[in-house]
Amino acid sequence: MRRRVCASVRLCVCVCVCVCVCVCLSVCLSVCACLGFRVLCVCSEVCLCVCLCIFAHFSLSVPYLRVCVCVHVPVCVCLCVCARSPPCLQMAQVSEQQAQVQRDLAEQNFDYMFKLLLIGNSSVGKTSFLFRYADDAFTSAFVSTVGIDFKVKTIYRNEKRVKLQIWDTAGQERYRTITTAYYRGAMGFILMYDITNQESFYAVQDWATQIKTYSWDNAQVVLVGNKCDLEDDRLVPTEDGQRLASELGFQFFEASAKDNINVRQSFERLVDVICERMNDSMDGEPSPAANHKGPNLQDTPPAAQGGCGC
Repeated sequence: MRRRVCASVRLCVCVCVCVCVCVCLSVCLSVCACLGFRVLCVCSEVCLCVCLCIFAHFSLSVPYLRVCVCVHVPVCVCLCVCARSPPCLQMAQVSEQQAQVQRDLAEQNFDYMFKLLLIGNSSVGKTSFLFRYADDAFTSAFVSTVGIDFKVKTIYRNEKRVKLQIWDTAGQERYRTITTAYYRGAMGFILMYDITNQESFYAVQDWATQIKTYSWDNAQVVLVGNKCDLEDDRLVPTEDGQRLASELGFQFFEASAKDNINVRQSFERLVDVICERMNDSMDGEPSPAANHKGPNLQDTPPAAQGGCGC
């Protein structure tokens, strides 16, 4: 008699646990279906079916628990049907559409859009430079860019939202026809060479000629000597880079995508120069000195009030 009582108690505990689990899974199923989490919805359905089978197996063996089966199982089945019903699925689709609309509006909500290009010989670090600026990420794995790629980054300049469309071009000669087609319409270029590779430095003049040939006359250029973290392997002195930039009329930086040195500053300076030239073209005033520094760019709206410098 005592063993039967203990067995009944254990059975009742198991049934209660199954009931609680089934209720939780049913609620989770309904919430996931309404929010559009389809993977979690399917997982909840599978777990719910398993728990219902276990619950029915234990409950049907005890006469006074059969009523629970008659009530609980239909309720859980109804919840599954409701989760898969058209209104609930429609609600999930509406929420997904609203989220997509909000993302589209966020991308379209800007005051200015600048098209920028990263150019230079292959293997100088253009892709790593772009990933460091756009995503603040760096990987040492080398993957050569095929054709062209781009990223979008939005910055703020004196309460004005500036959308940067940054194109990463392949440096190989066989892609030159494709990449030069993207020069037209670009407002700024980051011309990059590797300080540990003299050939990439000697090719800067050729890249500058391509900019003058295929781009707008007022396109601005920043010359960047990348991989300055490899000081022991340096083959191009800093003075040579500064002298060449001065001869070509370019801004100059030495940077490192790996150590995040002068990456943001290079893009900031390029955007500043573009905005300065825009002001000059509208106001008819002489352009400011080359070493003039405009307001800093930010990834978030500044708290202080001020006019736009663009």
